[in-house]
Amino acid sequence: MDEVLEKALKVAWNELKYKCVVVREYGKTPQISLKENQILQVFLNLLMNAGHAIEGKGQITVFTKLVGGMVLAGIRDDGTGIAPGVLPKIFDPFFTTKVVGKGTGLGLLISLGIINAHGGTIEVESELGVGSTFTVRLPVDGAS
Repeated sequence: MDEVLEKALKVAWNELKYKCVVVREYGKTPQISLKENQILQVFLNLLMNAGHAIEGKGQITVFTKLVGGMVLAGIRDDGTGIAPGVLPKIFDPFFTTKVVGKGTGLGLLISLGIINAHGGTIEVESELGVGSTFTVRLPVDGAS
């Protein structure tokens, strides 16, 4: 999973490098069966959203770890956070808090569909003024 996160960071780097420091906290995780290009799309979307949430300079932390039978991969930012009233809507089709022309409101919906198709989930924790953490959980089943 670390390799896919690194590929996503490489693609997103031009957008992120002037506004944040990236901290890596990779744990020991097994290889799992996944469609790499789809998971790459999910991580790229989450990284870009994290970058957009940071006003000025900030930090994005990417992490992986093994918890029970699940591999967790997360992206945490110290950006603006998501308002509690908005949080239940973030996976709705065409919902966006970005200015016109900056987002379609489909990135998180598509990401959720990809992760669900892999038998996983996406969890979100957010606090206004503190930041957000998106954690992808994927089953170890089919590990190679």
